[in-house]
Amino acid sequence: MLKNILKIYAIIGLIVLIIGIIFGIALGTFTLYIIIPMTLGLIGILAYIIFCFEEIRNMFNLKSTRYNLNQIILVLSVLLLLIMLNFLSSRHHHRFDLTFSKRFSLAPQTIKILQQLKTPIHLIGFFKTGTSEQIEDLLYEYNYHNKLFTYEIIDPDREPSKTRDYGSKLNYGDVFLEIGEKREKINKITEVAITNAIRKLLSESQKTIYFIEGHNEAKLESFETTGYNKVRDALINEGYRINKLTLPTITKLPDDCSVLVLAGPHKDLLEGEIKLLDEYLKNGGRILFLIDPEPLDRIQALLSEYYINISDDVIIDILSKQYGGDAFIPIVTQYGAHPIVMDFEIITFYPLARSVWLADSLPSGVLSSNLALTSENSWAETNPEFAKYNEDEDRKGPISLAAAVQIPVDTTDSQSITSLTRIVTIGDADFADNSNFLQQGNGDFFLNCINWLAEDEEYISIRPKQRKETILFITAQQNILLAIFAILVMPFTVLIVGIRIWWNRR
Repeated sequence: MLKNILKIYAIIGLIVLIIGIIFGIALGTFTLYIIIPMTLGLIGILAYIIFCFEEIRNMFNLKSTRYNLNQIILVLSVLLLLIMLNFLSSRHHHRFDLTFSKRFSLAPQTIKILQQLKTPIHLIGFFKTGTSEQIEDLLYEYNYHNKLFTYEIIDPDREPSKTRDYGSKLNYGDVFLEIGEKREKINKITEVAITNAIRKLLSESQKTIYFIEGHNEAKLESFETTGYNKVRDALINEGYRINKLTLPTITKLPDDCSVLVLAGPHKDLLEGEIKLLDEYLKNGGRILFLIDPEPLDRIQALLSEYYINISDDVIIDILSKQYGGDAFIPIVTQYGAHPIVMDFEIITFYPLARSVWLADSLPSGVLSSNLALTSENSWAETNPEFAKYNEDEDRKGPISLAAAVQIPVDTTDSQSITSLTRIVTIGDADFADNSNFLQQGNGDFFLNCINWLAEDEEYISIRPKQRKETILFITAQQNILLAIFAILVMPFTVLIVGIRIWWNRR
């Protein structure tokens, strides 16, 4: 009688011991509520071993006991392995996004900004209960890459006390981003909006980008295909202030000019304007030249003084025809060794572009790099009317159509380096117009150039794009076949295999 009681006690003790180990590992700590039952279970097991040792020894001599024991050990080993895997995955885990459009992955720029985040940042969203699943999925991605990014979803109707600091006109869908005392309201809940809001809050001061006008350049306000409205909006979203500048009306570039942009002039600059730009560059200025194939002798002469040459030619690339484009739209997949195009693995294209190449010899301290190179199937055509490669007159690809130069500037007093002149020249302005800015990597390339010129290298990357839903359309017949396979074929297959295994064992 006593042996039967001890046997039951031992079985119960073993079960309690296993459950206690599982709970302890899952919770990450062994509390008294876990240790006490485990201790009592262990006492029961030891009592059975001590008082029933002879019975246990005889039982182990049986063949059936050894077989069952092997099965138990196998099950326990698998269970222990699963527990260990779960324990490790809870502390060291990596998520894989297998969707075609990387729907559940953040853009490289967002990840880069989060990795550099050193200050806690908190997002508060006000949503009706049960309507915030999609935004929470996105916010989880931010928190996954940096635990300093935290978020909280509040239902204003259920927790009115938490809405007092956010105004009386609070609506469902309002979202606020907070860093210390600074707060930014986000109007559109997308990755683009959240990432740009983080950038804005982290920026100590707002930099100004000036666009030169007066030479039939691309117009910032224009919504037409040739306009630069998308450029303007993208720069504002990046946290920059945008202004226009007419050079003949000033004697000096504004002090708050972080970057000056000359976007596709169709008329050459006047001598006075060239002198103004030259003086600006000699004092550590930053200019982005976007120069279409036009006769612009004074601009070309200015750039040559800063070791950048632009040729009177048009780049032709027969590879473009394989992508359904025109031979006068060179496609670029090769990039130079420069921060602007670091890890830049995305196609860019340039409608009607000219070649841009660096001087053969550079003074000490001057850093330069080709940024974008066309394919080997391209050439720089000096006679676009015929568009046929001439070995004696044309240059064979790869052809550079963008280049960057950095020149140290010395003071006249101490001869010590105080600033850096930076110039980026691209042999095309159409690649960034409204019809092409959002295509492939064109917009990212333009914005990366601005970031480098403005010394915002930490923001150079591939930016988040608008997510698109992928919808699978199936016919009624396909729907029936899927239902039959899921409801009948799969369950019966498992059942038949199980019966076959059982029958073979018998």
